[in-house]
Amino acid sequence: MLMSVWIEQVIDFLHRQRFRSSASIRARFWMRLASLSRSDVPIAAALDFLCESKVEKSASLHFARHQRTAIRSHGFSSGAIGWVPQEELAIIQITQEGRIEEGFEQAARMATVRSKLRTTLISGLTYPLLLLFGGGLVITLLPGQALSSMTAVLDQSKWPAVSVSVLEFSNFLSNWGIAILTGIALLLIVSIWAAPRWAGSVREKFEWFPPFALYRQFSGPEILSALLALMQAGVQRIKALKQLESGLPKYLASHVQKMRSNLYRGESVDQALDTGLFSPETLDTLRIYERIGDFAVHAERIADEDLERALQNLNRITKTFASVLLLGIGAIAIWIYIGIARVVFTLQQSTF
Repeated sequence: MLMSVWIEQVIDFLHRQRFRSSASIRARFWMRLASLSRSDVPIAAALDFLCESKVEKSASLHFARHQRTAIRSHGFSSGAIGWVPQEELAIIQITQEGRIEEGFEQAARMATVRSKLRTTLISGLTYPLLLLFGGGLVITLLPGQALSSMTAVLDQSKWPAVSVSVLEFSNFLSNWGIAILTGIALLLIVSIWAAPRWAGSVREKFEWFPPFALYRQFSGPEILSALLALMQAGVQRIKALKQLESGLPKYLASHVQKMRSNLYRGESVDQALDTGLFSPETLDTLRIYERIGDFAVHAERIADEDLERALQNLNRITKTFASVLLLGIGAIAIWIYIGIARVVFTLQQSTF
């Protein structure tokens, strides 16, 4: 009996994590709920329909079944806590008493933003990471294989200087290469783990470091999209920021807290939101629309423009990262080739 309960809890946890982590699954689920709600189908009935669906993903079905039970006692948004990111949850909480279909549509929009950013980030990082570890392994193994046989047929004192340096480099990599690659991998893992959790003045000095820079580019459009959606729903700026702050990771919560403090001091929107999370172009756009009084009306356009800039910046950062790696690995490979070629040439000369 206890084992079955434990297994059920594990399955529930896995489905919750899957639904929370997959923006594309959530976007599709929110759009189906929005469509049913706009057709005047009550939420409970809509969830019943989705529970019987043959095309929904298992995580969506599990969430629908969970919500079907939760709405009877807690309400939709309360039941979604832990299943849905705070940005999407906040807009659903605001609209669940009235325009719930708009809340679902905005949540779908935010999930789509996250999905586009994640797809761009993963596709952009795949090549440089393969280049880093694949090229690193080749550089680690190739010189040793090529030069180890040379030491037996040609005295090292007769080797050209460049070949000696390549051999020393090869020996160093033979001893430490795997450890260095492992250290780089661990550093990346720790950086990825720390990116949403580390905040403060020291963190600000590391914002140029790729994992942190990418996380900032990744998170900015999500926060702006959620903030603009809340404001478009009639929520005051300070209240919208407070609602967002409650469930965000520490790094993002610290930025939102600064924005809220700036607004309390009476700063304009572009000045208040200038904490380093949004691009200067986005802040300038906010300043213009606030000045002409159409801030909420053009919220979606502002969010779309910010997303497009973020996608371009993510592409630029990952391409720069790949180019630097390619140049570095290429330069080392050429140096190794010259070292091997020179010692082979010297061996041929000594034979005649």
